[in-house]
Formats: sequence, C-alpha cells, structure tokens
Amino acid sequence: MPHEILSQTLRSQVDDAKDDFESCLPGFRLTHILNVASGPDLDVVAQILACVKCEQTSISGWTIARRGEVLDQRISLQSISEPRVRSLREQLLRLDLGLRIRLEHRFTRQRPTDVELLR
Repeated sequence: MPHEILSQTLRSQVDDAKDDFESCLPGFRLTHILNVASGPDLDVVAQILACVKCEQTSISGWTIARRGEVLDQRISLQSISEPRVRSLREQLLRLDLGLRIRLEHRFTRQRPTDVELLR
C-alpha cells in the first residue's frame, strides 16, 4: 500500500476515534471547555452566546469574571464533537472582537445512575 494511502487511512481512523471518545472510555464523559478572554463589553458576551447557541450543544457551565479591563469566560460544552468545537472556536475568532481563546478537553467520570446502582 503506498505511503499516502496508508497515511490517509490512519488519519481517518484517528479522526473517527476522536469523534467517539465516550464509547472508547465507558463511564467517562468528554467535556470541552472554551476559555475566552475579551474586553469588558457585555455585547461581546451576547455575540459569543449567539455563536454557541447556533451549534445546538449542551452548555453545562458558563462563568464570567472581570479582571480589570478583561472579561474571562469559561464555557463548558457537552454533546459536541471535537471537530465541531474546533470549528466553533474558529467561528468565534472570525468575529474579530479581539478574543483570545484556549480550548481544553476534559474527561470526567460519570456518577452511576440509580438504575445502575440497583443492578
């Protein structure tokens, strides 16, 4: 098999695995966290919210802290694939609002549900 075909095959397998982390690690949930720094303008927060809502993802947490002339936002997202969250980050950067964005990926252990405890 030529090197290019092998490389493409491996790349697609890695991409597929990235989209399906939760099935590879049962009992864990993948949460993506966008850390966004911007100026103190609340209109920026509204524009970020509009972009996030367009992705139709589950927002599990959103904290905003003002530090001097900077708003630090920590947005936790679930039910979104890694390629989609990277695309969302790129969309936010294209808003041209002077945002600085750092993306984190965090696995957390899910607590067993009541049904699982009864088994």
